Amino acid sequence: MKKLLLLMTVFTTLIACGKKGNSTNVKLKLSNLVSTGTTSFNGGVYLVGHRLDDFQSIAIGLKLDGSDNFFTLEKGDWEFAAIGWSSTVAGVANTGLSGDVRCGYSGVKKFSFDEEQIELTLSKAGCNFQLPTTGERFSALSDLEADYMFKKVNFYSCMQIPAGGVSGSECYGVNNLNSVINVGLSKSYEIVLPGEMELGGNKSFLPGLKTKCINMATDESVRLPTGNGFDSFINLALVSYPEENCVGNPSISDFRSGLRVNSTMPDKKSFFMASDNFDSSRVALYFEHNPNSANNAQVFGNGQDGSSVITTIDANYFANILTLSSNSVTVTSGHGTNILPNDEVMLYITEDDGTCGSGFGQGRFVFNRIASKSGDSFTFFKSINEVFGTTPNISSSACSVQMLKVFNYKGISLSGSTPIVAAAYDETNKIGGVIAIRVRDNLQMNFDGNGATIDSYAKGFYTISGQSKCSSTLSQCAPFGDGNGTFAGGGAIYLSARSIITDNGSGLHFIKADEGGTGATKGSARVRLNYASIGTNDSIFVNGNPSFSDIRYCNDSSSSLSLRTAVDGTAGDGLIQTPSLCY
Repeated sequence: MKKLLLLMTVFTTLIACGKKGNSTNVKLKLSNLVSTGTTSFNGGVYLVGHRLDDFQSIAIGLKLDGSDNFFTLEKGDWEFAAIGWSSTVAGVANTGLSGDVRCGYSGVKKFSFDEEQIELTLSKAGCNFQLPTTGERFSALSDLEADYMFKKVNFYSCMQIPAGGVSGSECYGVNNLNSVINVGLSKSYEIVLPGEMELGGNKSFLPGLKTKCINMATDESVRLPTGNGFDSFINLALVSYPEENCVGNPSISDFRSGLRVNSTMPDKKSFFMASDNFDSSRVALYFEHNPNSANNAQVFGNGQDGSSVITTIDANYFANILTLSSNSVTVTSGHGTNILPNDEVMLYITEDDGTCGSGFGQGRFVFNRIASKSGDSFTFFKSINEVFGTTPNISSSACSVQMLKVFNYKGISLSGSTPIVAAAYDETNKIGGVIAIRVRDNLQMNFDGNGATIDSYAKGFYTISGQSKCSSTLSQCAPFGDGNGTFAGGGAIYLSARSIITDNGSGLHFIKADEGGTGATKGSARVRLNYASIGTNDSIFVNGNPSFSDIRYCNDSSSSLSLRTAVDGTAGDGLIQTPSLCY
């Protein structure tokens, strides 16, 4: 059976136009659809078929309601294959592509008359069918259980697929080496069996089938055909998401030749493991989801750094960049010792008098992830030119770029005794002064006699270095604040959290980038969140220079809002009262 090219095209509609007078109405009758303990295949039936010369092909997901199905197909020699799922799992019905599985193959059918009929008998043994001429089959024999049902497939999100396979430490998923690893960018996924009709090279879309959304932090799996290492009856697509519950920008991997063969889409590598450490009834598919394969970075992070807070972000999380290419950097020797492969980083332009180059400017930044590290050299997954433009002239004495780790927390709890504090900016080594944090779930701010803080207070320039190197052509100078030799200016904060929650105590909580004293200037705070739950007696103040702040707050319109802003003008601007769209 030759391949059906089932491309996942969203915005293109192709109208099938066949040869007039040469079509036949085919009535499809699926037999033997009742499996033990079920009355029907509530998970649906997926049917594929093609004329042997591949002039026309069909793939369609059928939700069976007891009625026959009719198609208009070209006359000629045809063959069909189908899979049906019972969808009953532990008493839960209508979970697509799960439960008991039955398969069937029609053999070659000649359509000569204006009306024809095909019958398919679906059985467990049918899942072991193999075409005698090409060797194609639904799944390799080792991917079938003793009764010929498909083994369950568990999916793991990996930042990279190393040469020769995976050890498990590079990937995310439950029970992978008996633990949950927070590395790959996917946190949930759907499996899609797309539907379409192709006729003479033109395509039109038909209904398909898909699973429910599956969170990778849960021990769930689905029974899927895997192919046999070079081809497969069934083509499927993996749609993975950076957030749980299939939220965020999806990344699609198209497995046209089965799960045992790499995805046909660029930068979508995979590794199939026929036996996993679960049990003999499961197989594993490890797939890459890194910045190369992702459409956009997830706003609230992937939580790979857990929930244990690093309270003092010391100089080892920063590196001064000496040379910068489109996808790699060399840093000052000994810098960035705590920046590791798979970490997210921010490249931050700390100083620029206008000589850095096109697309640059003080305070501009871009996010990336570290693919590999060798000594003082770091390689990124993705080119930075998409944001920065040309490579900067960082050899200039007035053009400095630093790289810092972006902490991706699951959910964190802060109090006065556990603040997050940035390292002060080191004007000699040109590192520090910046905090970059993503919180995938909740940022809890507690009052224990002192308010919880995220703090770059007085972590900016100690001298007037920033403004003196700021080009007069720039409308905004460094988001770092300048000092006056006595007091340091404020640093910079980038915070993105799904929600900020306070304890309803009687405290003030601060996200502060204030200056150290009179004569110095404020830094900046950029805050993006989806929801804030502020206790009656609590206040959250966001402190920083309003000219440089990008403070955005999103709120579900159905949720109540109790939010307090700063009343002291010297404290900077508070979270805005009117919700605005963040992403």
